Amino acid sequence: MEEFVSFSRLRFCCKIALIVLLVFWFTFALLSGAAKFGGGIRGVLLNVPNAVPWAILVGIVGATWKRDFFGSVVILGIGIGSVFILYKTTFTLIGISLPITGIGVLLLLSCFIEHK
Repeated sequence: MEEFVSFSRLRFCCKIALIVLLVFWFTFALLSGAAKFGGGIRGVLLNVPNAVPWAILVGIVGATWKRDFFGSVVILGIGIGSVFILYKTTFTLIGISLPITGIGVLLLLSCFIEHK
């Protein structure tokens, strides 16, 4: 029983860490390009398309709360895919791809170990 509780905590902490990471990047993507559109609320609203991928990822994390295994596989796939799509600098690799991939691996491992 104690192992079940520890894997449930691990999964919960991974989901919270992923939500915090994605909300940070969503906010950054939303606000970072607003200045080129004139700033203010209008600039933020015109820059919304820049933040849509992060909003989709937040939705996928929400789906992970209901379907752990499916969500873990999708998050891991997105993390691995982002290495190939986003890798232009070391910062994007360390700041975006590796945390998402690592959290996806931990979520998938917790699903496998719990269901053994």
